[in-house]
Amino acid sequence: MKQLILPALAALFFWTGCTHYYYSPNTLNIPMLRKQHDASISIARYSGAEAKGVEAQAIYSPVKYAGVMFNHLKIPQRTNGNNGNYTEWGRGSMTEGGVGGYYPYRPFTLSLFGGYGGGWAENAYESNQTSIYQQESLQTRLQFQRWFLQPSLSFRVKWLQLGFGMRRVWLNYVKGDIEYQIDPKELDSIKNIESQGSFQFWEKGFSFGFHFTGFSLTYNNVSL
Repeated sequence: MKQLILPALAALFFWTGCTHYYYSPNTLNIPMLRKQHDASISIARYSGAEAKGVEAQAIYSPVKYAGVMFNHLKIPQRTNGNNGNYTEWGRGSMTEGGVGGYYPYRPFTLSLFGGYGGGWAENAYESNQTSIYQQESLQTRLQFQRWFLQPSLSFRVKWLQLGFGMRRVWLNYVKGDIEYQIDPKELDSIKNIESQGSFQFWEKGFSFGFHFTGFSLTYNNVSL
C-alpha cells in the first residue's frame, strides 16, 4: 500500500488508489546547445502511469561553452473518489535552476550541468476515525530541497534529434506538517521518510524528437 523512498528508489508526488507519494522525477532538460545565444523553451504535458501535470523548461547559452537552465513541474490536485465525508487527493510542485558547460562536436553535444531547487507534496487522507465532528480529509505537506548533477549527450542531424542523460540527485526533506490522526500505516511511512531525511539516487532519461526551423516536437522519458 505504501512505496517509500529508499536509497535506490524514489516514490512519486501523485496519489492514486490507496497509495500516496511524496516525490516525482521531472524529465531531464538535455541540452542541444551548439553556440553562444542558442536557446530553447518548452512547455509540455507531464504524464506518468497515474500522474498528470504540466512541465516547463528553458535553457540558454549566454557565452560559448556555458549555459543556464530552468525547470518547473506542476502536478495539480487529483481526486480519486469519495468515502463519506472524506476525499483523498494529492498534488505537488518543484522548481529548480542550474548552470553548466557543453562541448559541441557535430552532430553531438556533450554537457555537464548542476543545479539546485525545491518543492512540496501535499496529500489528503481518509480519517481513521468515525467521529461526526471530523468533516474534512486529513492532510500532510512535505517540503524538500534537491541538488543535482547531470551529464548528458545529445545528437542532432537535419530533422532528427536524440538525447540521453543521467542525473545524480541529492534529495533532502526539510519540513513536514502532518495531522497525526491519519491511518497508522500512512503515518509510519511518513515517519520513515522523515527519519532518513536525505536520499541519493540516479535518474535516467532520454529524448527523441523531430527538429524543424524554429521549433521541435519531442517525446521525453525519465525513470529511476
